[in-house]
Amino acid sequence: MTGCRTTIAIVALAAAVSASRAQLPSAIAVPDVPKKGRVSQLANATDLREKLGLAKAYRDQPGLGRVKVAVLDYGFDGFDVDRPCLPGTVTVVEHYDPAKVKQFSLGDPDFRKGFEPNNSHGRQMAQAVWAMTNFAADGPQFYLFNANGPTLFRRAVREAIDQKVDIILFSGHFEGGGNYDGKGTINAAVSEAIKAGIIWVNAAGNHHGRVYTGPVAVGADGFVNFGKSKSNVLSFLNRLDENTFTITLTWNDYQDTEDAGTTKDLDLFVEDADGRVIAKSEMKQIAEPRPAGEGESKNPRERVVIPDLAKGTYRLRVKAKAGSFVSTDRLRVLLSPSRGEPYPHPDVAGKMINPVQFDGATNAEELFPPADQPRVITVGEQSDYSAAGPTADRRVKPDVLLPVLPAKWTNGEVMGGTSFAAAYFAGTVAVMKANRPDLTSDDVMRWIVTTRNERKRLLNPDKPAPGRTVFKTPLVSPKPEPGLWRTPTATELANLVKR
Repeated sequence: MTGCRTTIAIVALAAAVSASRAQLPSAIAVPDVPKKGRVSQLANATDLREKLGLAKAYRDQPGLGRVKVAVLDYGFDGFDVDRPCLPGTVTVVEHYDPAKVKQFSLGDPDFRKGFEPNNSHGRQMAQAVWAMTNFAADGPQFYLFNANGPTLFRRAVREAIDQKVDIILFSGHFEGGGNYDGKGTINAAVSEAIKAGIIWVNAAGNHHGRVYTGPVAVGADGFVNFGKSKSNVLSFLNRLDENTFTITLTWNDYQDTEDAGTTKDLDLFVEDADGRVIAKSEMKQIAEPRPAGEGESKNPRERVVIPDLAKGTYRLRVKAKAGSFVSTDRLRVLLSPSRGEPYPHPDVAGKMINPVQFDGATNAEELFPPADQPRVITVGEQSDYSAAGPTADRRVKPDVLLPVLPAKWTNGEVMGGTSFAAAYFAGTVAVMKANRPDLTSDDVMRWIVTTRNERKRLLNPDKPAPGRTVFKTPLVSPKPEPGLWRTPTATELANLVKR
């Protein structure tokens, strides 16, 4: 699942707090020293609201107490009723009722998995949503649901439906569970939420340029050939030492039920520049109606984790082991480095370098479930790392691009990425929902179309904007044109949802 991008950390050690203001960049304000035990707060909420148009359109918005927002995430570390960082009404669910799990066939009722330790991502997402409401004292009502893995994700969705929430925010994705076309296990659960009238907001992901997508073209030697060059090798450059890599291979044989099995089997190999195998994943894919045993998997996925990978050039190869692959079969390779943030060039002042150069990246079709779901509002960012569409079935995604809006915290950290962009957008929708309780996902999508067409008319004043059917966007470009979102005024919103 995707996380945030921490771009600056001013206060990293206790000793750094004693630095004088003159020693810090003038553009960064030094936050007040937090009280003992206090959870860090979002310090630049006013600026964020102004840049999104919320401060002008909705100053003090009544009715937020009746809006219900569910945040699905891996962890909410730092949330504590004794250290308030959200409005008073918060429901936290880490484990789910076994009877309900059994009733809705949500996996083994005895299976339990807690929040990821020391993971505060979900708590920060909820705080970012609340900040967009100008820290309204009466709401929204927050539901913090454990979505630590596909099984718990499905349980969280069911709980959100039962609690009749208005908005779901999921600032993450799953590498598996779907075929990148809006279908599959994960999106089947999402569809149930949308049918229940929930507005779903999802982050696009922060992995642009780190994904290869292409057909499963098996050569005579059994290895897959990639791209137009038909080479059976994908190369990438790691520019940093001590960089842990997670490399995930998936292919489009997921079904609408979890762990449905597959007879198509691929293996993943990682080699050094001289062709020596340094890591591999050779799970045996099975489709039998039994639990997977040691070295077996019922999912079309292979994954390797390489701790502390040294800087250098590496090669990826994929071998077909079993099953008949046809022209419609496609695979994906995702690179996820632990040290993925741009870093200062050692020789050129002011220049930043991407620590990973993936020569085989396709730079399109990068959206993973549920960001690829047709009726999910997928939110990206106007940045180099925001994942690009279209989806596998050629729909333009993400639906919305927001400008880069760093989140500045009172502990000195500055964060960003599509996780926060999605949270800002979910908060914006919460304010709109408070103003118009009858606001639906279709209404929000219609406004997205309106603002996109406004942008097209500004760019091409002599050319009329083409018509567009909601949820059936023609393929125009890998990403929507930038600067598409504009928060509607209260009057525009009233006209938009007029029944």
